[in-house]
Amino acid sequence: MLIIDGEEHRRCPRRPILEDPGHYADIFYLYRQSKEGYLPEDGGLSNQPAKLMELFRETDAALRKVEQHKEEQEAAKRRRRAVGSARR
Repeated sequence: MLIIDGEEHRRCPRRPILEDPGHYADIFYLYRQSKEGYLPEDGGLSNQPAKLMELFRETDAALRKVEQHKEEQEAAKRRRRAVGSARR
């Protein structure tokens, strides 16, 4: 479940992207730009639309989970290789 602006979303997270890819392409573009220091509205973070900032936070959290999962997979591979090498 994902909560955005106090609203619960329980459906497949890809469904809205598949239904309106252009809208989400714009959001992801704005997200990437924000990481480069460019914000969609004049001013600082507090001058940005609250819903957009919430989407950016959710995107950051999702990307952290993906990176953590990748790191765990790589660590498991290294452990398997080490055990395999020790048996030889």
